[in-house]
Formats: sequence, structure tokens, C-alpha cells
Amino acid sequence: MQAVVREGGEGEEMSDRCFVSADWINVEGRLTAHFSGDPVLTAELDAELSGGHKVHALNAALIYDIDPADAKTHLVMLKGQMRPAYDAGKRQTHRWNYGGGPRNMAETFWLPLDFCKAVDAKLSAKYSGVAEWRKRLVDHVFGLFLYACGNCSYQQEERGTCPNCSRRGVAVPLRYAGVVEQPARMLYTPFGRLRRYPGKRKHGMNAVAAQLPQGSGASMWYRTFDLLHSPGIAGPPGRLVWDTDGYTYSDLLTAAQDTFVVAGTYDSFLMECPTRDAGKVLEWLVWCMEQPWSELGGKRFPAEGSVGGNWEKWHERNNPGGLREVAVRPLSVSNPYM
Repeated sequence: MQAVVREGGEGEEMSDRCFVSADWINVEGRLTAHFSGDPVLTAELDAELSGGHKVHALNAALIYDIDPADAKTHLVMLKGQMRPAYDAGKRQTHRWNYGGGPRNMAETFWLPLDFCKAVDAKLSAKYSGVAEWRKRLVDHVFGLFLYACGNCSYQQEERGTCPNCSRRGVAVPLRYAGVVEQPARMLYTPFGRLRRYPGKRKHGMNAVAAQLPQGSGASMWYRTFDLLHSPGIAGPPGRLVWDTDGYTYSDLLTAAQDTFVVAGTYDSFLMECPTRDAGKVLEWLVWCMEQPWSELGGKRFPAEGSVGGNWEKWHERNNPGGLREVAVRPLSVSNPYM
């Protein structure tokens, strides 16, 4: 695994200190693909790293019947505003991915219910492996029960009415007939995060669907943060440790004293460092983020980095001093400190 490379601007003047940022590339989507084993999502994510269309562009094309190349220029309505189809498709895919049904999607994004039903059907057909995995999780947590008709032999695994005996406006309800799978009422992530689910299935389905990718992503973030500054790795407390393709820890390296994490989100870090050390700091940051996770079978997740004089993206306001993606050379896959 290696960082995604982007060519940054040349000849930019920066102060003595600058910002270095890196974020995982669609980490929750990749975690979902890992847990579900969905072959379509896995193939799309792999192709994305090889220069193919991004998954969100492909889903925008599916939802809005456009070419993936037009996803960022084609405008659609979302929450009362015109937005790029790429952004709308990304939000709707995440909502579907975490168990949000058509009605929930319609209320969240202010969209027609029939349109959201079509989106749900398209994504469920495309990512059938994700849908099946999500159902297995919910069945494990909330249990699976059998319901039967008292008049005929009809049975199903959900409450409802008998399709054979209900007629002329008279519904014949199905009755509880036994347990197919006992409810666990809790779910652990591979990193040991536990959540309990004492309520009803319909109230907790979204949380169950989101727990593994979101909870695991949060654990990865905290452990990466710890790795960046941990005194348990090597060297004095609070200092960075360098071991990426030839860089080794040294008291003479000013970045070890003058580099620190300024902020972070669920999938990114923002660091400040001396400008002369920006390349090495970026390499260390991305290398830490791309570490193999033993809890996930040694899985590695790609990250991309940027450097700039302030933390606004340079392209958003035509700001030459803002963060911009820069080239990062391939990183070592071995980590003697893990």
C-alpha cells in the first residue's frame, strides 16, 4: 500500500512553519467492503486507486443516470439547494450504507419518497453483499423469530399478515411461532468497542449497520494519534519517531521537537511543523495512517496528504497558500515498532 500521489504547486513561498494534513480515502467505505466482503464495492475501491472513477462518482451516475465523468459538474437538488451530483450521491450512499431506508432518506435530504425508493432499490441491487451482511448483523443483534398463520401453513421471519388468508379487507395477523436466532443485544467491533441494544429492531437498525465501520474507524484514528506521539514507541515523551525509508530518530531532527497535531476529524489529521521538515512529516503521518491493522487481518487503508500555509483547501477559494495535495513517495510496509 502507498499514499496516493498528487503533484503539488512549485515555487510557493511559505513561512518558517506550515500545515501538513492527511486523510484516509473513503475509509468507512473500505471498512464496509472489508466487513461485508461485497465483491462489487471491493472491486470499485481497488479500481479507484488505479486511476478509475471514484465510487461516489459511479453511484451518482447510477442514481441520476449520468456519466461518472460529469458527477462533479451535473447539478441536482438536495436539501433545497443545487449541489453537484457527486456530493448528493455520496450522501445518499452513506445514508443507505448505514441502514437508512427510503423514508429516512427522503426526510433527511428533502427528496420525493418515490425517488428515494428507487435509490434504495438501485444500491441494494448493486451492493447486494452489503445488504445481506447488514441483515445478518441486525438478525444477530436483535434476534430472528418465526411467525405463522393459525389458519394455514404459511410462515415468515417478520411480523405481518398472512397473504393467503387475508382477503376482502380482512387482515389475518401472523402469530409468534418460535425463535430462529436468539438476540445477542450487543455488538463488539474488532477493536473491542462494545455497544448494547436493549430496544426494538426498528429503532436500532441504523446504529447496528454503522457500528462496525464507524467504530473501527474511530479506533484507528485514536491509535494512529497515539502512534504519532507515543513515548512507548521510541525516544523521549512527546517526540516523533522517524523510521520511514531511511529516516531514523535523532535528537538533531528539529521536527521531533517542533511538530504536533493541531486538529483532526474522524478520518484525518492536521499537523503543524517547520516548513523545511514538511516532506518528512507528511511521509511519517501517511505511513502511520497506512499501518497494517492486526484486528482487521493486516488490512491497510490508503491515505493522501497535503501541505500548505493555512488549512483551507487551495482550490476552494483559489488560495495559493492553502492546503494542496502533494507528491508522497512510496512508504515502507514494515514497522519495527508495531
